[in-house]
Amino acid sequence: MKKIVKLLQSLLREDNHYNDLVDGLPGKNTMTAIQEKFPDINGSWPKRRKIIAAIQLYAESKGVDCTV
Repeated sequence: MKKIVKLLQSLLREDNHYNDLVDGLPGKNTMTAIQEKFPDINGSWPKRRKIIAAIQLYAESKGVDCTV
């Protein structure tokens, strides 16, 4: 999961939503950046689910079909 969080932090940084270390740790700044970038992600979801949703939304924005 750490590699996924690093990828997400890098993507969020590219979009100017994250200015902290790209360390793979889903801390408060990472979670805040996810909510800012993707306000439709359910705030009551567990941290892991929010991270997965953000990755899926990034992939879909690049044309990747993420349906299962």
